[in-house]
Amino acid sequence: MITDGNAGALTLGTGDILSRYDYLTTGNGTSTVCDKSIVNSDSVVYWYDFDKNEICSFDGNVSSLSKEKGV
Repeated sequence: MITDGNAGALTLGTGDILSRYDYLTTGNGTSTVCDKSIVNSDSVVYWYDFDKNEICSFDGNVSSLSKEKGV
């Protein structure tokens, strides 16, 4: 552990393969074709699902904005 100018502690580590991961959804996703479609705001992640032709968002829950907004 090291300290810096911030109130919290900073822990240094090494990069490696993730030991685990969790799926938010298996119903929507993205692919390497559309990796540039993934964008974020302060509280939401947006992406384009190329296979389903849908714009999706995640703010704690996965939503299909295309269906909700009728586009």
